[in-house]
Amino acid sequence: MKDFPNNWPSQWPSKAFVLDGERGTGKTVALLQIVQFARENGWIVLFAPQVRAWCYDAPYVTKSAHIEGKFDIDVVAMDIIKQLIEFHGEQLAELLIQGDYADNKYYPRSFEKKPKSSSEYNKEDLTLLDMAENGLKDDLLSCSALVDLRAELAKVTKYPVLIAIDEYNTLFEKTVFGYEGYDVLPRDISFIHALADVDESGHREDRHLANGLFVAATTKNFPSSFQFTKQVDSKRVRKLMHPYSHEELDQLIAYLRSINFWKSNYTTFPMQYELITFVEDLTPTEVTFLRLMTKNVPVKVFKQASIL
Repeated sequence: MKDFPNNWPSQWPSKAFVLDGERGTGKTVALLQIVQFARENGWIVLFAPQVRAWCYDAPYVTKSAHIEGKFDIDVVAMDIIKQLIEFHGEQLAELLIQGDYADNKYYPRSFEKKPKSSSEYNKEDLTLLDMAENGLKDDLLSCSALVDLRAELAKVTKYPVLIAIDEYNTLFEKTVFGYEGYDVLPRDISFIHALADVDESGHREDRHLANGLFVAATTKNFPSSFQFTKQVDSKRVRKLMHPYSHEELDQLIAYLRSINFWKSNYTTFPMQYELITFVEDLTPTEVTFLRLMTKNVPVKVFKQASIL
């Protein structure tokens, strides 16, 4: 991601990744590191963690006021927009709205309330920050504003853009919601549909970012009968996360030894309050036990290493 997109590998033409693999191999950790790196290096990041909660824990869905045939969850959209403004408000204020939207849908954020007519301001001066702030002021507009922000970010070239989504596979399963006898599926929800860049057709061409990267991570934390790889064509963008190889685990153990990960602190000479540290190490038997108990799965390795 350094000097993006100039250093982008030619063998990976799609600027998208779906991090997949068995539970505990570090998919979420890798995604968080990508998000942190991007934010620290001037990217605009639209980050959606724990998206399964949208489908199972959100308070309600309503019929979309702006997008026909879709449903909204205004509180979720507002949370995402708030985060976007918090981290990238200054950048959004520099970017003019490029799309053509309904007359008077968006207006300058300096207005206390929506003007009666677009003649009261210059529509060409509106920015992405205006769009975002409008979404926070009007709960009926919030989801549509998030959908439009996603579309606008796809056109941005001044800054690199990262769209990062965790628990991505849950967006292709089900929700707990229904509406007038109809089961509401995840992609029936307006902003979920707008963020599902990789679907049964692969990495959708109409979602490609002009100067950006789409990264999603799956989760195996919630047992499900849905099989993500059979529902979604992610073959060209799938990056499989593996347990440690024997060599990688040996390198990790060597590193943990170098930082005195296994140690006990004992206080001696109480009158002088002197602290003496005795560094312990893993025996060959304990290393074998570590491999056996964890099967080299990263999260299990760290849990087991912490109690040895």
